[in-house]
Amino acid sequence: MYVMTTSSRPSMEARAANTDYKSTAQVTLANGLLDYYMREKRLERYINKAVELSVVLGAGYVKIEWDATTGKVIEEDEETGEKYYEGDIKFTNVSPFDVVFDVNREDNNHDWVLVRTYKNKFDLAAKYPEFGDEIRELETKDAKERYSLQVFRKVDSDQVEVWTMYHKKTEAMPEGDRKSVV
Repeated sequence: MYVMTTSSRPSMEARAANTDYKSTAQVTLANGLLDYYMREKRLERYINKAVELSVVLGAGYVKIEWDATTGKVIEEDEETGEKYYEGDIKFTNVSPFDVVFDVNREDNNHDWVLVRTYKNKFDLAAKYPEFGDEIRELETKDAKERYSLQVFRKVDSDQVEVWTMYHKKTEAMPEGDRKSVV
């Protein structure tokens, strides 16, 4: 099933809703970006991994988020020394064990979704120095899995759970929301 699903490359193509020049130019740019991310950023690998997780576990996900700390430095604040980077899109595979949503909903049109990922606690402490001491004291991934039934497990991890909530624009939340909590 996996081989049949992934044997041909995913075919994604942008289409314009209007026929004006601006919309046509945006379609050309969007198709170029899709091609770039498929080839250079290896989006196809993440899609294939999601298919593999889906075949084995019943669901697989690709989390796409903006990473503001990648790329070249475009500006540096001389007073604080803070650097501003180009930024880029970051892809991460997420298993169904790391995605939470309302299971009682009969359709798949969820208003909110929680996604668990793991990040290095020392990187998080450097990114959020006002919470640095609290972040460094958090229980790591290996400490939480110490009493699990896994035969093979990673030890001495610096990874901590980061939960991100995505909420659609609804009447209750007209602006929608995205929040991360460690």
